[in-house]
Amino acid sequence: MDSSARSGAGGTGGYSSTRVWIVAGVAVAGVIVFVEAARRSRRWLRYRSDGPPDSGAFCDRFELAPAPQPPPPAARQLLSGLTFAASDNFEIEGYVAGFGNPDWKRTHKAATRTAIAVTMLRKHGGTYVGSTVMDELGFGFVFCIFSWL
Repeated sequence: MDSSARSGAGGTGGYSSTRVWIVAGVAVAGVIVFVEAARRSRRWLRYRSDGPPDSGAFCDRFELAPAPQPPPPAARQLLSGLTFAASDNFEIEGYVAGFGNPDWKRTHKAATRTAIAVTMLRKHGGTYVGSTVMDELGFGFVFCIFSWL
């Protein structure tokens, strides 16, 4: 028996044809999955509006940027890159907290300070994206809500 037959250096190079077909099939399937994911991503971006959908959860939608990051030797802010929203009863400097009541919002002045909870979240890197809808004056459905009628 010659050395080429013992080393498996036949016409297939030591690989069985089934292994080659399995690898080729997995590669083709991977390409198909990748192309389909890219196509869906492009379709989603095409129909996307300027911002993410709010689904009726916001009464005021605006963005307040977080405090600047510290210089490189210091640790990164804990909440950097994250967004949050607060209920309509938190005061934000320059905006009127409506407490879920449009009459309250219309008859009161803008806040001169930002609530401590919102300030702390922004200080640690969170981005404030807006005020969310709440029950009128925080009472829930205990009382009749006349501003909705």
